[in-house]
Amino acid sequence: MQERETTVPFKRQRLIKKNISVVKDAGSSVREGPTYSTNIALGNNEIEDTGTLEQLPAAVHITGKEPIIVFDLETTGLSRQAAIVQLSAICGEKTFDSYIFPDTNISESATRVSGLKISNGELLHNGVPVKTETLKDSIESFIDFIDSCKSASSKPILVGHNVKNYDVQVLYNSLELVNMVDIFSGHVMCFMDTLNIAKTVLCKQDVKNYKQETLVSTLLGHSYDAHNALADVTALQELYSKHLHGKFNPNMFSFLTNSHVFRRTLQPLISDKIVSAVILSKLCNSGICLRHLFCAYERDPEAGIENLLKEPTFNSVRVTKDKKIIDKINCYVRSKIEQ
Repeated sequence: MQERETTVPFKRQRLIKKNISVVKDAGSSVREGPTYSTNIALGNNEIEDTGTLEQLPAAVHITGKEPIIVFDLETTGLSRQAAIVQLSAICGEKTFDSYIFPDTNISESATRVSGLKISNGELLHNGVPVKTETLKDSIESFIDFIDSCKSASSKPILVGHNVKNYDVQVLYNSLELVNMVDIFSGHVMCFMDTLNIAKTVLCKQDVKNYKQETLVSTLLGHSYDAHNALADVTALQELYSKHLHGKFNPNMFSFLTNSHVFRRTLQPLISDKIVSAVILSKLCNSGICLRHLFCAYERDPEAGIENLLKEPTFNSVRVTKDKKIIDKINCYVRSKIEQ
């Protein structure tokens, strides 16, 4: 044992572990200290008064043992401002399926895709009336379903196809309408998008394209009732478990529930050319909004932001360790506070 502890490789590993521990402790310190903030106006964005913010969000680390819930939406249209008409999910053998009577008309293009339409005050699916509920009731039931899927040690991860660019934003727009953003986010660990995962795991030469229908047909050898949300999630769960799960690092593809909300608060960093779009995405996906940067600075003006952005994750750092980028963010925040 004595000889092993004096070897160069052993000492190098011990030094690496020590350095990681030091950075983790620094990141933890800046996240857990108290902060007292006042409103700071930034164009059309405003950092709200936080009072005492006891802890900044920690970096998410996925072990691969978290419960997986596959979900899908059908909507009144194709825009991100569309209303949800069907919300479905599956976790193992458990399923959730809810139809929501929308407060807007369903577009003809959406009806052609999903088979959902309103006629004589009723919601029809392929001409058959379906039982509906309010948006708030549906989301509350969905949260109950999510809770029923959680493990003793982890919240579930929500997985869907092309959800990062569409479904998650539609979902959070709906959550804002019923004032349930924070409640919902507290029940979910993060999201993952199987479209991005498939593009990394599957060879382009083996599939015509990365549409879910094509992947299911090519890899599973069967068709399904595409664009019915419950059928979509059932097929995607099978596709994920048989051809995607275990073939990628989930930490590379996860994004937090409120990352698109954080993106709006961070837009001044883009407008003022403080960070690139890549760094902006890393900030959002790691759960950092503009308010968090101000809080980190106020706790430690010299190293608060640096410790937060350099906090170690599974095989890298939370956002960046580039000193030039960190210094630009630090200068920006300081200038706004001193205004």
